[in-house]
Amino acid sequence: MSTSEQQHEMVAERAIPLLRDGGTVVIEQVFQLPGLGSLLFDAVERRDYLLVEYLTLLAGSAIVLLTLAVDLAQLAVDPRVSLARANG
Repeated sequence: MSTSEQQHEMVAERAIPLLRDGGTVVIEQVFQLPGLGSLLFDAVERRDYLLVEYLTLLAGSAIVLLTLAVDLAQLAVDPRVSLARANG
């Protein structure tokens, strides 16, 4: 086994417990709901790195877009928040 293969194996072995404890996979397993967490877990087990990268990018993009939506909603609802810079 080459060094590269050993490194990939070590990453997969360390990532699987993190994914399982992340919450999504646990909820999907308890309620028998197939979803993105299970898909990510299966992709790590199969060493499908392209799918793992895609799902990670998807999750990160969702977090950024939801954060932007919450900030814009707060700007529209809360009169104390404005786009102008504070002087001082």
